Amino acid sequence: MSFVEHLGEMRSRILWSLFWWAACSVAAWFLTPYIIAAVRRLIGDTQLVFLRPTEAFMVYVKIALLAGLFLSLPIILYQIAAFVMPGLEANEKKWVKRVIPAAFLLFIAGGAFAYFVMLPTALGFFLGFQQQFQDTHVTSMLSVEELMGFVMLLIVVCGLMFQIPIVVTLLALVGVVGSPLLRKGRRWAILLIFIIAGVATPTPDAFTQCIVAIPMLLLYEISILIVRAMGK
Repeated sequence: MSFVEHLGEMRSRILWSLFWWAACSVAAWFLTPYIIAAVRRLIGDTQLVFLRPTEAFMVYVKIALLAGLFLSLPIILYQIAAFVMPGLEANEKKWVKRVIPAAFLLFIAGGAFAYFVMLPTALGFFLGFQQQFQDTHVTSMLSVEELMGFVMLLIVVCGLMFQIPIVVTLLALVGVVGSPLLRKGRRWAILLIFIIAGVATPTPDAFTQCIVAIPMLLLYEISILIVRAMGK
């Protein structure tokens, strides 16, 4: 294919990806009440409110777009793979076929970790401060936009953090790292992971930081095993 033909194919695959994202977002619009109800269970009796006339509508749009992106992600990843695969060697194609499904599954695992572990801990920490206002007759209420933005951000961040094995595998494929280098740099990796966990976690306590850091450390060790297997 000529350069212009490659550009044409790229344009076609981008348009198909956008089409499926839009279609899945429309479908996700009807799932939005259930998503909000699932998040609502994380805050107990705390009241949810919206503070602007457009806030409820914009929350629906943001949730539908994010959920639509998640639902259409397998198709988008397929479009990316289909565009790249013709230019790869047979061995490289084999690894791409393994990496793309693994990346999707790891993102799901990261999102599940955020919802079931990280969010209850973080929200429990912040909402626990309402007890300090019991004598001042202050009622705790949360903006639905702020809450959903907070939840979506943590889910995306955790999903991306769980891509560590994928990133390391790709670096190993192009010869940037190897298992001896990863083992040798384990101490620096532990330090970097705890720094990232401290920045990514919304609470300042060390307990929450460790909750985030421990899965990342396990993923780093898994990455070493994957790279070692690749070397063999």
